[in-house]
Amino acid sequence: MSSGKFSPAFEPSLEKPDDARTRRNWWLSIIVSEIAVVGFFVAANLTVGRNGLPLGGDSYITYQPWIKQVLAVGPLQFAASHHYVEVLYPVLASIPVRLGATIDEVEVVFPIVLAALSVIATAYVVREFEDPKVGALTVAFSAGWFALYRMEVDFHGQLLAFPLLLLASVLLLRIRKATHFPRDIAIFTVLVGLAALAHVETTAVFVAFWVAALLVLGFRNRLWKPRILVMLALALVFSIAILPAALTVYPLAFACGANCRPYPVYPPYWLEAFGPEVALAILGLGVCASKLRKPNAEPIIGLVLAWSVATIIIGSLAYLFPWINIEVSDRTLLMLPVPLLSAISTGWLGDRFGVFSRYPGLMTLLVLIIPAVTAPAVYAYLVPQRFRYYPSSVL
Repeated sequence: MSSGKFSPAFEPSLEKPDDARTRRNWWLSIIVSEIAVVGFFVAANLTVGRNGLPLGGDSYITYQPWIKQVLAVGPLQFAASHHYVEVLYPVLASIPVRLGATIDEVEVVFPIVLAALSVIATAYVVREFEDPKVGALTVAFSAGWFALYRMEVDFHGQLLAFPLLLLASVLLLRIRKATHFPRDIAIFTVLVGLAALAHVETTAVFVAFWVAALLVLGFRNRLWKPRILVMLALALVFSIAILPAALTVYPLAFACGANCRPYPVYPPYWLEAFGPEVALAILGLGVCASKLRKPNAEPIIGLVLAWSVATIIIGSLAYLFPWINIEVSDRTLLMLPVPLLSAISTGWLGDRFGVFSRYPGLMTLLVLIIPAVTAPAVYAYLVPQRFRYYPSSVL
């Protein structure tokens, strides 16, 4: 891995000025974004929390009762009784409770930790960009990723699966150059297996866009063909393995439909949620499509494009077919890789107009400004009106 991609073997004594600046911007973007994400929820605790506890509605309805069930019957019996659907989060959350923490304390702290870990997992994925500026910008934009905040409030099982699947995606990107392919296959299998236990729908969506990305990359690079076929076969095996759990969830996708839609009609809700960044995301899609046409396109570009198209198609189903539960679209569109698309378009604009070469300090300024602007913007939009921190019955 080159020095521009933040290699652990990087020797500080040999750094060029540009290398040192790149490395500094990389770590600065991680630190500032983590501060923004954690600070978001500290501010929420102080401003709208119930005695400092900003618990989501799903915490009272779902996760707290499940944690109590795990404590009462044990993790194995609990998992079997729930058909192994969304069982990993309550099992893990029960461990600190057994050690003396209260369920409220766990439900406040654990999701924040998972949101912070998702930023780290995102940073790990974007190391695969050849241009380190795009990686640092992605981490900065992740501080305002609507998905992290929406999942932290209510969708804790999905939030646990999310960083696991992001890390698994890295292994797919590295199949062309992995020197320990069997080991990577084993790690990939463990990550996806745990993610399926955490949230089967999210895992199924990731498997869908992995298959699409692998097919695209496989057709473009025949030298990868044996490894591509192995990963496709593994994806098929996972699809079969998660099918029983998915079938228990499948009827719920049609149980509600248009009669219980909690959000405004598409697209206003999502345009409001993503804010002005939606323009950067749309441009990012165009840039990805343009770059993928080139023979030397980066594999991560294919992955981001497949990820985006799959989430948009699946996420639009409930709006195209009113009998489908809107929650299918809600949870899927959350996973749209807005930070990656925004970073790709921002990097493209900066290079096109030459601003990064003329102003070397601009990147440092951006990794400071982007988290400082996007996280408060999400807070201003979501916390007063949209976040269900706790049901009215416990006010």
